[in-house]
Amino acid sequence: MDSTIKVTQLPLDKLSVYLEKAIGYQVKTGQLDVESTVKVKDQHLDVNIDALLRKFRVNPSDRSDVDNELGMPLGAALNLVRDSDDNITLNGIKLKGDLNDPAVSAKQLVTKAVSKALLAGTMTYFKFALQPYGAALMAVQAIGKQAGKVSLDPLKMQPQTAEIAIENADYLDRLADLMTQRPQIHLVICGEASTIADIPESPEVAVPVVVEEVKEVKDVEPVDHTLMLIDLANERAKLIKRMLFEKGIASERLLICKSELTDDPAGARVILGVD
Repeated sequence: MDSTIKVTQLPLDKLSVYLEKAIGYQVKTGQLDVESTVKVKDQHLDVNIDALLRKFRVNPSDRSDVDNELGMPLGAALNLVRDSDDNITLNGIKLKGDLNDPAVSAKQLVTKAVSKALLAGTMTYFKFALQPYGAALMAVQAIGKQAGKVSLDPLKMQPQTAEIAIENADYLDRLADLMTQRPQIHLVICGEASTIADIPESPEVAVPVVVEEVKEVKDVEPVDHTLMLIDLANERAKLIKRMLFEKGIASERLLICKSELTDDPAGARVILGVD
């Protein structure tokens, strides 16, 4: 069975009760134009939706399934894809599932479909706003575990210092502009240090040690640089927060997470994520 559905100027506040069950948010205002194709074959549902949302606003709620899928509050994601006319265009929303599978629910389908569409939109926005820098979707187990689902390009630092690398000199200006234009988003800042690039070179030498008037030569034990590297990573994160604060970004929007060490030679950096 194939069918096409087209609806224009649908008032979403009248559907708030139903949408709250699906996305975990109450709808304050909004109007919807939607065109969708629906295919059902052998009890397998395949829906494609193109939607235009006008003046769409939602009431904040506790962290919902949509928030978890997005890695940020729904309101923040909507504001990232909202255009200058206060419209949100979401094309290619896909709902797929086996109608015979009791584990498949309408809420799950809607949550995943809306989240994927919004994430695609936020990726496009970040890549445009931060070019030539970019953004990527990160798995929960990825670098910067606390940095949110949307990870921006890392900010490179000069090895062994808490100074920004020359090639990233304009990155903070772009970040500050983005956060000024989108006051709803928060930036998660995670300092990193490399166990390779951030350790100063100090060749180990043999040191003569006198024991009972007999000269013996013992190898010097390797130095543990862990605390020094953690301090360096912390200083990098604090530097970025301070510099963005000085560019007008409120401190409460700049969240520092636990610093980490990496054996990546390119690990002299600060991981950035959107919450």
